[in-house]
Formats: sequence, structure tokens, C-alpha cells
Amino acid sequence: MLVLLLSAAQAHESDPQYFFLDDTADLLGSAELDSDWLPEDGLLAVRFQVEAEGGADVEMQGQGTLGWPTDLNLGFEPTPGTGSIEVDSELSVVVSLKFDIDIYSWESEVASERVEVAGRTEFEPFVLVGGEQESVEMTAEGTAETIFEYSYDVLSGVASVGFYADLQPQSDLVFEGVAWQVEEGEATEAGEEIVIPAERQPYYETDAVFVGSWENELNLVFTPVFEVCIVECYGIEIAEIPLNLVTEAFEQEFSPVALHFPLPVLSSDAGDHDFGVVELGNLANLEVPMTNLGELPLEGTATIVGDSAFSVYPDYFMAGDDTTDGMVVTFSPQAEGVTEATLVISSNDPTSPDLEIQLTGEGFSDTSSSDAVSSDVVNSCGCASRAGGGAGGVALAASILLVGMTRRREDRPGQGG
Repeated sequence: MLVLLLSAAQAHESDPQYFFLDDTADLLGSAELDSDWLPEDGLLAVRFQVEAEGGADVEMQGQGTLGWPTDLNLGFEPTPGTGSIEVDSELSVVVSLKFDIDIYSWESEVASERVEVAGRTEFEPFVLVGGEQESVEMTAEGTAETIFEYSYDVLSGVASVGFYADLQPQSDLVFEGVAWQVEEGEATEAGEEIVIPAERQPYYETDAVFVGSWENELNLVFTPVFEVCIVECYGIEIAEIPLNLVTEAFEQEFSPVALHFPLPVLSSDAGDHDFGVVELGNLANLEVPMTNLGELPLEGTATIVGDSAFSVYPDYFMAGDDTTDGMVVTFSPQAEGVTEATLVISSNDPTSPDLEIQLTGEGFSDTSSSDAVSSDVVNSCGCASRAGGGAGGVALAASILLVGMTRRREDRPGQGG
């Protein structure tokens, strides 16, 4: 039926769950580097020993979404402009010199410095495939130019050593999103949703984990110049010395994000109903209660598909958590014989989006009996209450029904129309 097709396509959603992602990547670990003596053969040589520690802090914001008409669809939407990466690392650098000229030889540690490497960039979360930004590339450099200067008399008046060098550290990194993961599956692309079978439950909750990938390379460039004077001066200038301290590539999970989505749960004891035999011009009513056992407000519509002898009022219902709303179905036959219809209740319950109740009733006309039940309202209990004869009795019965129904709905707190 057209009504069923339209209701099945209707989409519903739970309350969005906002979250903040924060993680630290250990990009350097306890990295160490020893350049050994440079040059390997020569009268004069320099040696660099480096230890590094530190990493990068990354932050992102977004919201988890849960929609359906049937299966639950879990998605993750980024908050624009909330991604940032901040690099904060530190290097400990030790410089040593040595010379071996004629009968004079000497070797010593001459300088020690701590060098900061820092940088910051902003990006669009969650850097997944197909997103507004699929990767983040940034460069962090030394916070200041680091210069080593050293002058020392090895033998007073006989031998002296002078040294000069600058150091330029540079960290190049790439950050990308890999996936959102939950127990039921994962989403590896922007906008992708994880399909979760709907169960009859008042809420859905899960721990969602974001996985990111890192690539980092830390390079150091030294440019040393030094000389030794023993009677005469021997100088050496070494071209730039590029040293690769760290090359890392790894994936890392962020701390889990706890998500809790309220859901509606429809509960009703209504089933297929036979109104029995009703005299033409009379009414028979059936109350259909709708109870919500979930945490999200239950709402929906009621429609009669079939003979116009059946009607429903109201055609919309809403029930908050642990409350009941409902409707009244009326059978008012206009012709003799058996007639049928279907009450279709469409709601936002993901496990029961469409509830169908089959309705039957039989109309008859008995003008030969002066004691016929005329203009009576036959209730769902199977009894009849006399409301007087003729059309006036029918109108009175309908008025009593509407007033009673209004009072019943007003007495129920927190209910929508």
C-alpha cells in the first residue's frame, strides 16, 4: 500500500551526542643519535650526540548521530574549524671536538645545549577519505637559531681550539584519519554510517574509537667551523651535515568516546478487532493505547486503510518516556453486511515503524422491531448504552465520546496532540 511505503521511508533520529577528541602522539619516543667523528679521517674532527623527546597534541570536535527508519545508522559529523595539532619537542645536543697534530692530541666535550622544536597548525576534522581535508601536513622548526661557540687554550701559549657551529632542527609530519570504530563495525570514509541492527531497547550506547595515522621525520642540519692553533693554525670548515634523527610511521587510537542515544519503544496490547454486529446509524468504539517504554518521545500517526465506515481520532499521538497516549477507532456502518479495514499506526519506534490492526464489523438494519437498539454507542467492552432514539441520540453519543476522550487526554500529563 502507498501509505505503508511512505511511512517506511520516513527517517527519524535520536538526540545528537557532542564530543571532544584529544590525544597525544609520541612522535620521538626516546630517540638518540650519535654522528660519530666527522670527518672520519683528519687532523680535526667534531662529534654530535643528540637525544630527543616529545610529540604532538591533536584536538577535534564533532557529534555522533543515530538515525533510522529500521536499522540504526550511526554517523560522525565534524564541527568545522575545530581541528588543531601542536608540536612540542625538545632536543639535548652535546658537541665534542678532537685533534691529533704531530705530538699533540686532544679530545673533549665542549658544549651542551637544549633545543626546542615547536609548531602549530589548524585543520578540518576528521581528515578521512572523501572529507573536506584528507590529510594534515606541517613543519615544526627550532624556536630559535642555535649557535655553538667555543674557545679554549689546550696548552697555555702552545695550543688552542676554536669552534663555531649552528644547528637547524626540522620536524615534518603528516596526520590522517583512518576510521571510526565501534563493536558492530567501522566507518573509513567521511559521511559513512555504521549500520546496527535495531533491538527493542530504550537506548543505544557504545564506545566509539577514532584511529589516526602519523608519519614523522626529524632532521638536524649542522654547519660546523673550527680551528686548532699549534704554533700555526689549522682550520676546517665542514659542509652542512644533515642528520636524520627520527623516521616514524604508526597508527594510534584516541581515547574512547562514550555515546548514549535515547530511543522510543512502542508498547500496545491492541490486536485485530471485530466490532461485531452494529445497527445502521449506531457507533461502536475501540480505544487503542500507545505506551512508550523508551527514553526518547514516541510519536506517530494513525490512518484507516479500507472502508469509510471506520474512522480514527486523533490521527496523531505522542507519549513521553514511561507515559501513554492513544486514539479511538469508531465503526459506524452505513450499509448492511460485513466490512473490513486496516488501522495503520506509523511511529518512530525503529523496531515497530508500522503496526497494522485488522478491523471488521457488520452492519444491519432492523426496522421491524420497535425495541431495536437505536442510536446506541457500542463500546469495545461489547456492551451498549442507550442514548435515545434517532439522529439526536447519535449526536449525543458522539458528543459524550469526544468529551470523554478529551478529558482522558488532558488528564495524561506531558502528552502531545
